[in-house]
Order: sequence, then C-alpha cells, then structure tokens
Amino acid sequence: MTVICAIKDNKTKAIWIACDKQTTYGDVSHETETKWIVEGHWAIGISGLVRGDNIVRKYWKKITEESEDIFDIVNKLGQAFKDHGFKVDDNGFPTYNQSFIITDSRKIWNVCGKLSYREVKETMAVAGSGWQVALGAYHTINKLRPGMARGKLLQNVIETVNELEIYCGQGVWQKSLPMQPEVKVSAASEEKPAETAVFASSTISTAPLAHETVQ
Repeated sequence: MTVICAIKDNKTKAIWIACDKQTTYGDVSHETETKWIVEGHWAIGISGLVRGDNIVRKYWKKITEESEDIFDIVNKLGQAFKDHGFKVDDNGFPTYNQSFIITDSRKIWNVCGKLSYREVKETMAVAGSGWQVALGAYHTINKLRPGMARGKLLQNVIETVNELEIYCGQGVWQKSLPMQPEVKVSAASEEKPAETAVFASSTISTAPLAHETVQ
C-alpha cells in the first residue's frame, strides 16, 4: 500500500514531494526506492496496482515530452492504460484502480482512478491507503507548528503514517522541486518558442516489475 504527498512552500515557491517506501506484492512487503517519477519539470506520484506503476514508468518520459498541460498528460495516461488492457465500465468510465499526484513544479493536482483531476492550492495533496492518517497528521502538525518548514512537515507526516498505517512503512523518500517559471512568448519570438528553465534533477525510476498486485 502507499501514501504519497505534495505541498507548495509559499516562502520559497518550491514544491515538496514525498512518499513512504513500502510496496506490497500479495502478502509480502518490500522496500522500494520511490513512488515518484520526475521528468523535466513534471513529476508524478503513483498509488495503486503495480501493473499501473509499470505502465507509467514505461511511458512517463514520452508523455511529458508530448504534452502541453495537465489535460494532455491525463488523456495520454488514460490511453496508455487502455492500450495495455485496462478496461472501461459499462458507462464508458475508466476503471484503472490507480490514483496519482501530478505537479509541473508550479501547480499540484490530485488525479483519481477515473482520471478526473483537481488542483490543490491551499493544503497538502495526498493519495494512497494512508491518506486519512496523512491528512490528520498534516492538520495537527500544522496547527501546533504553523511555521515548520514544508519539507520537515512532509517528513513528519510520512513518519506518522508509517507508524499508524499497517500497509505503509520502510522509511521516507522526499524531494524539493524548485518552482518552474511561467514562460511568456512575445510576438517577436513566436517563430522560436522561448526556452523553459527546468530544475536540475536526474530521472527517478526503478526497474519495472511484472506482478499485478496492489501497492
């Protein structure tokens, strides 16, 4: 099982992302490096079937390179799932049994299993089996220590979930993503799009696993 979180630091404008490091295959738990993937200025946190994780890791780089915004990202994710056997229900809604947090280093979105999404502005974005404990920990810590640095806050949230949620654990992974500036293209530069500045980060990825069990 999983807990993934993201929050914006309003002082530094950086986005902090974090997760626990436990992955469950059937009845056996293993430690994984991270449940986040970073490509360019896009990052995605993954909760759900390991098969879904395999698909996202396979196509995330290509998806981000070919997408202009969150709408494109989500649609291409859906197409990748359908291309690899994930079905839709009788009403045409996807049934991917996945949930995600996506950030472009400026904004954060929660994405549900039907691939609808909403921007998270004033609080922490959270997904996975530990989401309720995580939200409770976030609001409690934020009330008692409102000035706590956002990175330290996320670390405390994940550590609390690891203590109280039986399916989460194995430590904490977190990373700060410097804010991605908006690019304004002048009329004179329309023929040559302005370059965007991305944060310095190596791609975070692990080898795909063939099991189709729930994280």
